[in-house]
Amino acid sequence: MYAFPLFIISALMKPRFRPLPLVVIALLVLMITPNRAQACADFDTMVTQLAGPGKVTKTATTSGPYSAASTWGGGSAPTATDVAVINAGVTVTVNNLTPTAKTIVVYGTLKFSTTINSNLRVENLLIYDGGRLIVGGYSVNGEGGPVPANLTASIVIFKGPTAEAPDSRRMGRGIVGDCNAIIRMNGAGARTPFTTLTFSEGPSSTPMQTVTAAPADWKIGDEVVIPATVFTREWSETITAAGTAALKNELRTITAINTTAPFSLTLNSHLTYQHLRANSDPRTRLHLANLTRNITIKSESPTDIASRGHVMLMGGDAKITGVSFMDLGRTDKREIVSDPKLATSQYNAPRLNLPTYKPYSSPFIVGGENKLNNPRARYALHFHENLFTTKAIVSKCVVRGTPGWGFANHSSWVDFTDNVCFDFGGAGFAAEDGDEIGAFSGNIAIGGTGNGEFPGRRTVFGNKPRMDQGDMGFTGEGFWSQSPDVTITGNIAAGCKGCGYQLWCGGHFDPASGHITGRPLNRALPAGVVPRHWDWNQNGGNDAVVTTDMPFAAFNNNIAYGCYMGLKMRFVNHGSTAIFTAVRSDPNVDNPVLLLGDQLVPKNSSTATRVRFSISNCSFWNNMNGIHATYVTMADFSNIYIAAQNPPPTHAPATAWVPGPMDEGVGSIGLDFDFQNTLNTLTNVEITNYTTGVWRHGLDLPVTGLTMTGCTELYHSEIDANNNPTNCAGYNWLKMNFGSNNIPDYIR
Repeated sequence: MYAFPLFIISALMKPRFRPLPLVVIALLVLMITPNRAQACADFDTMVTQLAGPGKVTKTATTSGPYSAASTWGGGSAPTATDVAVINAGVTVTVNNLTPTAKTIVVYGTLKFSTTINSNLRVENLLIYDGGRLIVGGYSVNGEGGPVPANLTASIVIFKGPTAEAPDSRRMGRGIVGDCNAIIRMNGAGARTPFTTLTFSEGPSSTPMQTVTAAPADWKIGDEVVIPATVFTREWSETITAAGTAALKNELRTITAINTTAPFSLTLNSHLTYQHLRANSDPRTRLHLANLTRNITIKSESPTDIASRGHVMLMGGDAKITGVSFMDLGRTDKREIVSDPKLATSQYNAPRLNLPTYKPYSSPFIVGGENKLNNPRARYALHFHENLFTTKAIVSKCVVRGTPGWGFANHSSWVDFTDNVCFDFGGAGFAAEDGDEIGAFSGNIAIGGTGNGEFPGRRTVFGNKPRMDQGDMGFTGEGFWSQSPDVTITGNIAAGCKGCGYQLWCGGHFDPASGHITGRPLNRALPAGVVPRHWDWNQNGGNDAVVTTDMPFAAFNNNIAYGCYMGLKMRFVNHGSTAIFTAVRSDPNVDNPVLLLGDQLVPKNSSTATRVRFSISNCSFWNNMNGIHATYVTMADFSNIYIAAQNPPPTHAPATAWVPGPMDEGVGSIGLDFDFQNTLNTLTNVEITNYTTGVWRHGLDLPVTGLTMTGCTELYHSEIDANNNPTNCAGYNWLKMNFGSNNIPDYIR
């Protein structure tokens, strides 16, 4: 049992809080975790550093308009250099386009007008426990209604001229909600996230695009994006002359809408690139995503990544609809993190200094070394350690232009539904640690640019410095999940340098503590599961269930195209923990060392019992590879469609990857079951136009209804005459005599 943090007790005693019954405080004591306590303490430290005694220059003591002097005790409204506080019980309304401040700490309510266009320019917007930020409400609890579709509301995050040093953990410069802050954002201008195009598209003399339906909430003037439909292997091909990522995803503006059949949208210009489907099968439809919303949160100076804002919400009492998060986030996934958590650690790694990288303008110097130039967890929209007690909801929003992660769930409970993420560095949608719950449902991720390397090498063993720092999800994945408890259903990933979906359920390695994130012991288990757990109580942590003992909660009805790989899975329901005993203490040394020895061996290791789970009803087309699975157990793959364009690009079977037409790689390996896969099954799987239809390492792969057309061969590492698919006429298993250490990169 952990002692109840003194900062929480003191906070509960402050005048702005109503006294809580002892039973409620007791429940909070039971629920608090060291990470949660640290997050809340970090927020308090930030507020003290940015708006502590002697620093506050404006205080709102009376409810009223932001621009009214009477709201601020008779003085003038804040300017861009002021540190302002909104007292508990006071509601301040942003009612025009001029409000500004350097820092605002909200103990009461900061609200945006729903009768006039509104804008707030601020560097640090900090919502304290019990405080409310309302940018359009949900017509309950005095919130008011949404921002009407004909109006706009915006928050612009700027970087002030003063030194960064006072904010020691770099949490500021953005919107940060405390552990019990209340966040409401609701734009009536929310859009249906995407629609479907009816046929392959390409350069033409007409800018008209025929769609299956013209969404009623789409408007003339909306900006839309059409995803690339082929994977581009070379990093240089993703960078335009201006230094921005292209990936052949095309931006256009709607100039006309035909709402009667045949439905169509007219764009401001014809397309530049071919957007070819794999074939005419309805499972290979193209999509058109809408990027326009009437509530916007953006950075004022996005070209300098260090000057960007971010949004970090530590509480679950958040409901966000119809918001565009533009040019936010300063965690650059092209670089290994070098953050406050690791500032004195041996794990601080040198910067890569890629040619396309734009350096930070004002790095924070500690002991003569640049330690905080790329802090982790400063993402576009990030839910941070919300304790799983209240579910946050994010729907019909857009993240656009971020060097790291777009929509991030870190040890929280969040449902992300019907959102769009476009032009991101690390991953569009991410579950960070392995203990997250919630959902990714009905979203679309387009344009993951990655870290500048071909992602064919293995995610962890191929980049140990990243693993040593617990810095994952960096190759431009559409969806990256380290948690088996986040459901992934009905999503689309397209035009990404990385995988459409990557399920990495081994837990998150914390280099500061040496712990592996586990699933909370008090969370209900799926029927039949008897897992092991990590024993962290011995050195300041919580015991937790080993995430690799858990089946993936739900993965179905997902689509990926134009990506490196449709779906990549590692450490899912397999139970392996070997990966966690071989991290390196020095990024420049290749020999692995044991970090914590026996502490990385789970308790009750002989009693783990696992159950089956399913990967179903998915379509992966025009990706370089279809599905890759390693360290995956008891997975039932059913109703899976894997297709490449016809004719397929030319590859050299069983050797190094050879570029196809236009150096675009699709149709390499359809289904790849590499090492340590046991008790998996295939049912009703179709593979079309892949050079290698199936690669199988090992003997047990029961197959029912595997259909292959236009493929060259099936490979496996051992001869298994009893398990040759009988319904694949003309295909026989061919033995590949690769040792475990020299399997070609294009297979991995």
